[in-house]
Amino acid sequence: MLQEYFGLKDNPFSIHPNPHYYCDLKFHEEALQMVIYSVKNYDTLIKITGQIGLGKSMVAACVRDKLKITHHVCEIRNPNMKIESLITSLINQLPRKEVLGSEKDLLPVDILESRLKYFNEHVQPVVLIIDEAQAMEDSLLETLRLLTNLEQRGRPLLQIILFGQKELDVKLAQDKFKQLRQRICFSYEIRSLRLREVIFYINFRLSVAGIEGRSIFHQDAMEMIAKYTKGVPRNINIIAHKAMLFASSAQSLDVKKSHVWQALRDHGLVSMYDVFSRWKIYLIILLVALNLVVALNIFLLYTNGVL
Repeated sequence: MLQEYFGLKDNPFSIHPNPHYYCDLKFHEEALQMVIYSVKNYDTLIKITGQIGLGKSMVAACVRDKLKITHHVCEIRNPNMKIESLITSLINQLPRKEVLGSEKDLLPVDILESRLKYFNEHVQPVVLIIDEAQAMEDSLLETLRLLTNLEQRGRPLLQIILFGQKELDVKLAQDKFKQLRQRICFSYEIRSLRLREVIFYINFRLSVAGIEGRSIFHQDAMEMIAKYTKGVPRNINIIAHKAMLFASSAQSLDVKKSHVWQALRDHGLVSMYDVFSRWKIYLIILLVALNLVVALNIFLLYTNGVL
């Protein structure tokens, strides 16, 4: 296996969010700390956005791990659902050992409010994390606005954290969501990684996986990863993992630029133009070298009096 070949404990470049591999990069850490502060400040609605693959789900997983000590955390990971399904899911995530008989006669939204009051008074404050929030239907966003109205003694019964792609901002910019936008206490946009952050990110994940004292990736290999992945962590993970596979296939304990190039081609992150341009450079170098050889031979023949 790849891990055994490189002496790793596990796969350092899995695309599944694992807080154990959380790397306190500037923008991830700012997003995480902002959310934690906002929750502790009893803010009702918080929004984190970013393009696909920038690590929003990793930040969400870290938020969950940090809050679960002091809060009861509910999660909706696929919010493409109807209002009834959302309410039912929240009720199921707020279990009570002893359900009052009167609750059976209540509407689902009233049951939810009852459960939220019970948890806030007898268990822990409740936080709802919604991932992929851009997939929510308009009616579901309006339901969230109504849920933010639920309060007790001046504090929200339910604090909501939205994680979504940039399409969420576009959707919320519509006039019909003006009231919901006004409820958002903090917003943050996660950006892609710069070159030095990509290098730090790769080496950090390798160290967590068990690589000690060295980086198996050559510097120019990491620079190539940064260039073609545009600093998107998900793409970095995919390309780094594939490059390691190509390196092991070549029986190399170092991941070189050539292995990264193979990974990029395999994943489709380089176009035929890039491939052609690369070979064009090689061809130019070859032609220049041949011209130099020919010129040198002519010069030698001339100096020896042959010409």
